[in-house]
Amino acid sequence: MQTRTLFSFPIATAFAIAAQPAFDFATVRPNDPVRNPGVAAGWSPSRSGLTAVGSLRSFVKEAYGVEDSQISGGPKWFDSDVFEIDARTSVPANPDDLKLMLQSLLAERFRLQLHTETRQLATYSLVVAKSGSKLQPADEPGGTSSGPTLLRGTMDTSAIARSLTSMLGRTVIDNTGLKGNWKISLTWARDDQADGPSIFTAIQEQLGLKLESAKGSVEVFVIDRATLPTPN
Repeated sequence: MQTRTLFSFPIATAFAIAAQPAFDFATVRPNDPVRNPGVAAGWSPSRSGLTAVGSLRSFVKEAYGVEDSQISGGPKWFDSDVFEIDARTSVPANPDDLKLMLQSLLAERFRLQLHTETRQLATYSLVVAKSGSKLQPADEPGGTSSGPTLLRGTMDTSAIARSLTSMLGRTVIDNTGLKGNWKISLTWARDDQADGPSIFTAIQEQLGLKLESAKGSVEVFVIDRATLPTPN
């Protein structure tokens, strides 16, 4: 098992601040149900910072780009307590910068300490179906759109696997061997709908690909420590 420690010390130390970017100013406080009634999660990034509402688990998922199956441990309130974050930066930030800044914020304000381990977990292997691929080639990557029952856009198969990972909550590994960019238009029915194909059937019928259950090496983020933040 491979292990890598992340933020095993408070982010406010000089070394940590120099190691990666941080927000210039941030407030963290418990969610106000009057201001955000019924809100369980929200994520609004911009070039000047971000506002977010959610649990510490949801913040970890956004900061590290992982799914629930890749997070282990955490305090009792890890999922239940909801917080508001309002963070600003004077330097224009792209999405990758914001993730690094959020990592720094979580380490400073929640005293988040975690490490990664490579574990053998249940995964899906994305392969070409026996009937052959139905993907139509595209010249270059384009925009994508996704929802509870759709995935559309121009992407390569690794991007398809990443999108399916987010939708299925289980790591999808691209084993198609297909190169290049493809036009994707995938729709399926919700689990509670009587009509329409499941996502597994739709992938095979519409894309000529297939999801097979498998075991694979997955990076898991293990929560070593986290404390409730002091509101400000």
